[in-house]
Amino acid sequence: MSMMGTLVITARFPYVQKGVAHKIEAAPVANSPTGAWMVNNKSWVDPSAPLYLTKGKCCTSTQKHFETQIVDVEYDEVVDLVVIRNGLGSTVEYHPLHLHGYRFWVVASGPLPYNESAVEYNLIDPLHVDTFPVRTGYYYVLRLRGNNPGMWHLHCHLLYHMFFGLQAVLNV
Repeated sequence: MSMMGTLVITARFPYVQKGVAHKIEAAPVANSPTGAWMVNNKSWVDPSAPLYLTKGKCCTSTQKHFETQIVDVEYDEVVDLVVIRNGLGSTVEYHPLHLHGYRFWVVASGPLPYNESAVEYNLIDPLHVDTFPVRTGYYYVLRLRGNNPGMWHLHCHLLYHMFFGLQAVLNV
């Protein structure tokens, strides 16, 4: 089993846009033309060709902070996705985090800060789901076995959060 990189979900109000001289220090998404949701400080940008055809070898954005984020997973590897929902710049809310092509086990959760050595895992009867609400101020450890090859979308199920960048893809 491997521990994948931590997925830090953050609200960025403001983020820095090219050519914009001012910033909004903290604003709800509806009031902010410069708002973004980010995974590991990257706000999703749609590729110009379908990932299931290109496997991410072309047609993706690599602009700093605005990227088509692809996370590689080896076939049949058991991985833990550590989701840290720190919510910098946002109010307390839940993101229904959804993974296409898989169901994952929620093997740990707790309030921040995340301390890997202090995590208590539930390996007896963890939830086994494809969507799970992640709350501001908490961490979650989501476990899966990469036994379904493909490019699998991981995203918030709130459409406007997807639109503002809360997306990534697992490449198994």
